[in-house]
Amino acid sequence: MNRVKSPVARSLELNVLSTRDEMGKAAARGVAEAMKRFIRERGRVNVVFAAAPSQDEFLAHLVKNKSIGPPASIWMTTWTCRAATPILSRST
Repeated sequence: MNRVKSPVARSLELNVLSTRDEMGKAAARGVAEAMKRFIRERGRVNVVFAAAPSQDEFLAHLVKNKSIGPPASIWMTTWTCRAATPILSRST
């Protein structure tokens, strides 16, 4: 059996936090940094996020993060009604 070596180095950072709110805030901060990096490098970023109760704190902190910069819109799609509804829109 031939094994192909991947040139990608992988690592995992583990953070243990006391509350769901702290976890959401930390996750939102990390995602905002990645989004800013993509915007800097490519001019824009398109992202799809999970929408489930386990993501509530993360999404709440992400939409509060003004460092991503306007114009930023976050859309929530609900599968049951098949409609996209804006939950936040920032304008310049």
